[in-house]
Amino acid sequence: MSLDRQHRSPREVSRVEERDRLLDAVARDAQVRDTRFRARRSEPTRRASWASGTALLVLVAAAAVAVAPPAFLQGGSLPFATPEDLMRGTETRLLLQAWQVEVFRERQGKLPDSLGQVGTVLSGVRYIRSDARVFQLVATGPRGEPVVYDSALPGGGLGSPLVLPGDGR
Repeated sequence: MSLDRQHRSPREVSRVEERDRLLDAVARDAQVRDTRFRARRSEPTRRASWASGTALLVLVAAAAVAVAPPAFLQGGSLPFATPEDLMRGTETRLLLQAWQVEVFRERQGKLPDSLGQVGTVLSGVRYIRSDARVFQLVATGPRGEPVVYDSALPGGGLGSPLVLPGDGR
């Protein structure tokens, strides 16, 4: 395209009849597209019909579960800890604390002066050092009675053998 053709006025490029014909064609095309669009929107789609049916089914199922929940969703009552269970827990705390004291004795060659030196101190456990080799741990049982671990007795006197580090049992 030459420079002189680019700078011509619109009247010189096209004639009035050609412009009118082109505008009519664009208007007809827009009208046809608008008609097609409106026809599509007025027809119910397959997706809308199955989606509404599925939503209704889910709503009915949720309402049924809310009104009368099945047994597997209700769950049973939680079991309560018996005094025997609580006593086993107290004895286990004493045995774990005794294990820590014995590990300290193996590593340091002496008993600790307090439970704070062994690391973790379990709640409700008191430490009593009798002499350089013997200690007792005391906790309160489920009925308020004292439960004592004595390092001089086999198994600490709790009836549960405590395997000490280096014992080989």
